[in-house]
Amino acid sequence: MSTIHGPLIITSNLVSVLDAADKSSYAGSGTQWLDLINRSTSTISNLKQFIYSGLNTISSSFVTKGFTFSSNMTFEVYYRTETTGSGFATQAKSPGIFQIGTYAQANSFTIWDWSVTPLLNNHSIKTYINNGTVWSHTLSSTKTYTDAEWVSKYHHLVAVFSGSLGWDNYKLYIDGVLQQNQNLSPTVTTIAGGNNVVITGAAGGATNNTYAVLRIYNKGFTQNDVLHNYNVLRGRF
Repeated sequence: MSTIHGPLIITSNLVSVLDAADKSSYAGSGTQWLDLINRSTSTISNLKQFIYSGLNTISSSFVTKGFTFSSNMTFEVYYRTETTGSGFATQAKSPGIFQIGTYAQANSFTIWDWSVTPLLNNHSIKTYINNGTVWSHTLSSTKTYTDAEWVSKYHHLVAVFSGSLGWDNYKLYIDGVLQQNQNLSPTVTTIAGGNNVVITGAAGGATNNTYAVLRIYNKGFTQNDVLHNYNVLRGRF
């Protein structure tokens, strides 16, 4: 496991690791992606493989990974898209990056790569939070990315949820920088459809997304934690 999250990666409270570059996690072919922590498998649909800097990555339209809900959670993913902003003419063509819970149900979270009007050819990473009412919160990244900055490049996304009785705060970091911060009301105490994270979430463009790493922690990362993991693995990508 040293090739995945060797001695420098934060391992405290780590409950799930999927890594496409580790043969123990993904053999390089087939549709099974093995969790290196709890040894459970996720099934990949519409499988495509990419070789990036000599490392396997996985592109799929559906991978589900269960987790145990606790009041503080962190979801970390390395993600890449091959779709330019001009390909996102409608919501249906905008790829969901990942989602937590069942799409569009109460207490669910969907993170999108969004470029429909008025963004034109740029990319805004949006989080749609359905927290009791349809899309009770809609958050956009503070930075809008050009195709040159975003497309065909791996990006480190970290979603952090924290609270004393459930999730009452949400943060999204992109490449080590805080891009979204929202206090949630009411507090989230259950996840729609059960405790799971889905890659890719929501509609369209799914087969153009590529994933290298998914980690789940039952702790809320600080910004220093986010930067730590980002700096450890950024050279790989």
